[in-house]
Amino acid sequence: MAISSKNPASFYHPKYRSDIDGLRAIAIMSVVCFHAYPSWLPGGFVGVDIFFVISGYLISVIIFKNLSAGTFSFGEFYMRRVKRIFPALIVVLSACYLYGWMTLFADEYKQVGKHIAAGAFFVSNIALWFESGYFDTAAETKPLLHLWSLGVEEQFYIFWPILAVVLWRQRSVLPWVVGAIFLLSFITNILFIETYSSAVFYLPATRIWELLTGVLLAYVVSHTQRTNIFNSNAIIGNILSIIGIVMLVVAFTMINQQKDFPGWWASLPVLGTCILIMTGGNAWANRLVLSRSPLVWFGLISYPLYLWHWPVLSYFRMTSLEPPSLGERFVLVVISICLAWLTYQYIEKPVRFGKKKIVSNKSLVIIMFIVGVVGYTTYDNNGFTSREANHFGLEASYDWPTWYRLNSCFIETKSSVGKFSKECDGGTTEVRHHPLVLLWGDSHAASLYPGLKKYTDLNGFRLAQYTSNGCPPVLGFIAKSIEPQCRDINDYVLHKIQTLKPDMVVMAGFWSSYNGSDGWAYLEPEMLSSSLEQVLNELKNVVVVGQLPISDIAQPHIAARAFKPSENNRTFYHFNDSSSKQNKQLGILLGELDVRFVSPTDLLCNERGCLISTTVDVLNPVAWDYGHLTKAGSELLVDLTADKGLLKFSD
Repeated sequence: MAISSKNPASFYHPKYRSDIDGLRAIAIMSVVCFHAYPSWLPGGFVGVDIFFVISGYLISVIIFKNLSAGTFSFGEFYMRRVKRIFPALIVVLSACYLYGWMTLFADEYKQVGKHIAAGAFFVSNIALWFESGYFDTAAETKPLLHLWSLGVEEQFYIFWPILAVVLWRQRSVLPWVVGAIFLLSFITNILFIETYSSAVFYLPATRIWELLTGVLLAYVVSHTQRTNIFNSNAIIGNILSIIGIVMLVVAFTMINQQKDFPGWWASLPVLGTCILIMTGGNAWANRLVLSRSPLVWFGLISYPLYLWHWPVLSYFRMTSLEPPSLGERFVLVVISICLAWLTYQYIEKPVRFGKKKIVSNKSLVIIMFIVGVVGYTTYDNNGFTSREANHFGLEASYDWPTWYRLNSCFIETKSSVGKFSKECDGGTTEVRHHPLVLLWGDSHAASLYPGLKKYTDLNGFRLAQYTSNGCPPVLGFIAKSIEPQCRDINDYVLHKIQTLKPDMVVMAGFWSSYNGSDGWAYLEPEMLSSSLEQVLNELKNVVVVGQLPISDIAQPHIAARAFKPSENNRTFYHFNDSSSKQNKQLGILLGELDVRFVSPTDLLCNERGCLISTTVDVLNPVAWDYGHLTKAGSELLVDLTADKGLLKFSD
């Protein structure tokens, strides 16, 4: 059996099916709709899963047919992939880089550089997986977030042809081996979707079953006669095609971001897509719906539209103070469609199908490599802080791990209490006679540490710190079901209170996040009251710090775009009013207990808005992300709290 061919013309390509382009159109239109109007189509993101099945199917038909004919060539296969994927991607990555150079601050541009490099080398899914976590930046501020799916596909394209060629020598075992990998991937996806949701979402090991669905379908179509039943009995094919459409509609409307995805839910769009491909172009839904000219047109530009739409939406959100209105989002979608058509018409078509060889495959690979290197260089140089766009001199990264004492007195909730270091107790034996303040809570509590440290040092006090991310200072409360260690951590802190006998306990948390959504448990007011009563049994001087002012995107970016020296260090419209509402509720609840309550929104906000800078003449952000305080912001809040007499040891 030959696996190479010197004549590219002999390389088999599957017969064109307009209904598959229609499927592509449904996939891309659902993704664009979800990104532009998420409440309209809550499950629109499953369009990516439709693409996975289509890709697995078409690629495998090409491989199987060429292996059967003895015309398969690794070089020809990968060069066709280069012609298909590289031209549009190079254009979009380059455009993102140039626009970012002119508009983004250092930390934003540093991240874009990193994602350009990851996109150029097709490891975006890996990079985004490493970034995921409690302190991850908002999705709206990642213009190349969507390239994770391209990473999964390209990683599949690298390994699957090699495996297919190896298995072809014993082709009778091919479906069994592929089926076994399919089951292993699907089962792993199911088993770990709750505990390792980010890994399951981004990594190919738990996504490959979707592509392998297309592979198995391609094998059936290419090597058996089982699909001929739809030619002899059109009724069955018509019914199945309708079922496939219904399954996609159900997926778009019933699945949302609150579901564990992919998990079991992903089988809905995957199976629906598989059915529609299997029934063939003559089935009722395929012929009368998917093969319609408007859908086919969108299918033809689906790839460049996928590449363009998210950077256009994301860059607008990043560079404007307000979220785009419905009308603005419509205009942005139209712009994306126009850019996609221009890219398809003047980049993709000439390179892929033009009679004249505009650019060689080798050149495309070299250009992509250069784009990736430029992106990494930008990341490595902290987003080129000297650029004119970074005129406020924002830092490329903030030293919050040092400020908060990460991995010593501020630990991951999934860690054991043994991760707390001895220094968290608040000083050596030589100063044990000094009054002790104990800080307890989640990451918002940890952000108070720099300010409390300055305050206690100035007043000759000691400061103990026991904080863990996503774990509020409430005894018996488990903020996330996958992190039951939260209960052990808080029990440990209570034990520390009993043994250290602090003169004051400061409790703080991101209170509004424990509302029963986005994977968080609901914090019952009675549970907080009960916890406070247990602490009050140990000491009477307890201070509860309420909700910090929070915004939808990073506050330094809002500040740099709204700040006017000597004129404005506040902004009103860009902060989430959930903080002030939460503090009012906490104030009422805590008013019934002998507990001092600090409302950060009362101290940092007024009728003109919330502080975005700790100084008037020079921009010095209060928070380094959506709400976690900078060192200067923490010191300011603690100073204001002390000025109000809320950190007294006695009346």
